Amino acid sequence: MITTQTEQARLATLTPAQYAAESNAATRAWLKANPEGWATVLDETPGAYSEYANALELVFEFACAGFSDFYKEVHGIRPRWARFDSLEAVEAAMESLSVEAAEEAQWEAERAAAREKEAAEAMEAARLEVIRTHEERFLDTAASLGFQGW
Repeated sequence: MITTQTEQARLATLTPAQYAAESNAATRAWLKANPEGWATVLDETPGAYSEYANALELVFEFACAGFSDFYKEVHGIRPRWARFDSLEAVEAAMESLSVEAAEEAQWEAERAAAREKEAAEAMEAARLEVIRTHEERFLDTAASLGFQGW
C-alpha cells in the first residue's frame, strides 16, 4: 500500500465518510468481478469515523493497525513500542517486516527440508539395520544346522 504524495494530498481532502464510500464502492466492484472472493467493507454509518479529521488520518490509523497485526503474526507479540509519525514511516516499517518475514519463511523451509532429509536418512539406516539383522540371523541359523561357508 505504498501511497504517493499525490495520493496523500487527495486523502487529506476527503472526509472519512467519503473515503469509506469510495473504498467500499471499489471493494463491491471487485467482489462483483470475483464472486468466489471475499472482502470486508468500511463502516458507512454517519459519524463512524468522526474522531478523524480527514481520510489521511484514517488511512494512517489503518496502516498502523495493519503493521501491528503483521508484526504479531511474524513475532508472536504486538509491537506496543512502535510509534510512527507518518504514513511513509509505517510503509517503510511494513516493507522491512515483509523482507524479514520472507527471510524467516525461507529459513523455516530450509529447516523443514533438513528435518525431512534427516528423517529419510534415519529411516534408511533403520531399514538397512533390519536387513543386516535378518541376514545375521539367517547365517547363524544356517551355521547351527551345519551349513558351512555361508
